[in-house]
Amino acid sequence: MDFDFNLPLGNIRKKYGSSFAVIFTPDAQYLLQHRDDDPTIWFPNYWGLFGGAREPNETLIDTLRREIKEEISFEINEMSYFIELAADLINIGGRVHHAAYFEVPIEEHDVDKLILNEGAGMRLFTPEEIEQEANIHPVDQLALTCHFRRDHFVPVQAPIRN
Repeated sequence: MDFDFNLPLGNIRKKYGSSFAVIFTPDAQYLLQHRDDDPTIWFPNYWGLFGGAREPNETLIDTLRREIKEEISFEINEMSYFIELAADLINIGGRVHHAAYFEVPIEEHDVDKLILNEGAGMRLFTPEEIEQEANIHPVDQLALTCHFRRDHFVPVQAPIRN
């Protein structure tokens, strides 16, 4: 089923609480945020994707545009839907995490112009560095790995229905 990600989250999209950007350069480096060392946030002092929680009546795209502008003063000109991820973390003290992830290409020379407004830092990572870095938010790690290892997925055939 296809969804219009510009629509406000209503009945069918209510499950989404967040939008995140997989920001990458033409040479496959990924821009990550070093999260604050704040014990009130998930995975403090870890690296993660830019983005965040949706506000009431906001679309997924509106959420991403707002969050990226707030966090790194970047106006998104190009983006495309990538994946959605859901994780039920209730049994370990969390909540149900359901988020949409969007691809956001950026030129490397534009990274130098970004202004970090949230977090302890930001930098570009290669896929190899992402795989070796122990302190990456685990759900973001999955989204990133899906992005740079997408050629490892085997096409799934639709089940046969009687």
